[in-house]
Amino acid sequence: MTTPNNRRKLLNQAIDGFTESTLAMPDPNLVRENTLGRAYCERELGKFDHADYDRAIADFKKIMEDGSQTQQYKPAQQGLSTTYMKMGKPEEAAKTQPLATGSGGQMLQLQTLFQRRESHQRSSQEGAVSQANY
Repeated sequence: MTTPNNRRKLLNQAIDGFTESTLAMPDPNLVRENTLGRAYCERELGKFDHADYDRAIADFKKIMEDGSQTQQYKPAQQGLSTTYMKMGKPEEAAKTQPLATGSGGQMLQLQTLFQRRESHQRSSQEGAVSQANY
């Protein structure tokens, strides 16, 4: 079983590897691929240190700056949205998604996540109020 310390160490090694590879590759497509991998690792590290979420967000946004025609745009967009959700910021996550999708699947998923979160928050608050009454 991997310990949290070992997991952090491995994720940091992966981040270093992605960064080094990015510096050695002149192809923008490969640079975006490595930046995407680094962002995923940073997001995982965010569970241990929330500042890593900010680094992941910066990398996802950097990839998206190259435009929606790139192969990495949609994965970066989804990664950005997921990172905001992990941070407890569903409103920011919703802003990263297109207003309309062909099938509506992504928006439906986000709406479902928001509804679940709101329902959970309401039930938690109601439970706290009823316990306070005793």
